[in-house]
Amino acid sequence: MTYAYVIGAGAREYNNDAIQQQLYVAANIHLLARIASVNVQLSVMGLKQDTRERLQQLKIPEKPKRPLSPYMKFIAEHRESLSKKCAEEWKNVSKEVKSKYTESYNLEREAYEVKFLRFNEALTPEQKEAVKYIEEEKKEDKKKRKLRKLYKETNKPKRPMGPFMHYLVEQGKVRNKPIKDLMSELSETWSKMPEGEKQKYRNLFLKEKEKYEQALVEWESQMLKEGRDDLVRAKTLGEKRPSRIRQLKKDNPQ
Repeated sequence: MTYAYVIGAGAREYNNDAIQQQLYVAANIHLLARIASVNVQLSVMGLKQDTRERLQQLKIPEKPKRPLSPYMKFIAEHRESLSKKCAEEWKNVSKEVKSKYTESYNLEREAYEVKFLRFNEALTPEQKEAVKYIEEEKKEDKKKRKLRKLYKETNKPKRPMGPFMHYLVEQGKVRNKPIKDLMSELSETWSKMPEGEKQKYRNLFLKEKEKYEQALVEWESQMLKEGRDDLVRAKTLGEKRPSRIRQLKKDNPQ
């Protein structure tokens, strides 16, 4: 059997059944990862009808919410106070007051564990896989946000604009319009533009790219001196990232 899978804008086919099935499942779960919460909100997704129907078939129930810890409950009751002030107040709270929060937390925690167990037991294998994928993507997104913050703090060079973006910026200034308002209109104009006219913007990109690559090498060198190997590209460290397709073939030999 041949499975087609779609991720992003590309579609491919693979002949090995084991690989095909895993890619097919991964592609469909990828769609689920866009759900804002485990309780599917289709009305705001803007998905195609067949995709909505596929998601509706899973019928994932609402996931129980983890109860607030005693400290977070204390903060919730003192919203007007600054977080630092709350932290100091919490340190000085009497054992009796802390005990009240702890007892409340323990009761809510027990109720949560029962609900969470029922929630898991009610899920189908497909739903469990979807929930797992969503949680993993949330963790990955958190890591990416942390990295972006570190890149900003360490002044990592920004990637240069592509040729089309240079064209958009230029036209935005000429027409006195925001770039976002011109993207749809000018994308077709760009696609029909003669290669000779596009070269002007490609030259701008190549010039900035050369400066960016040099600045990036200098930045990575500085990061290595500071012991921040975690911020440097695997390519620079001489590491090779594993190929997803190659790993699937290895796990599922023909």
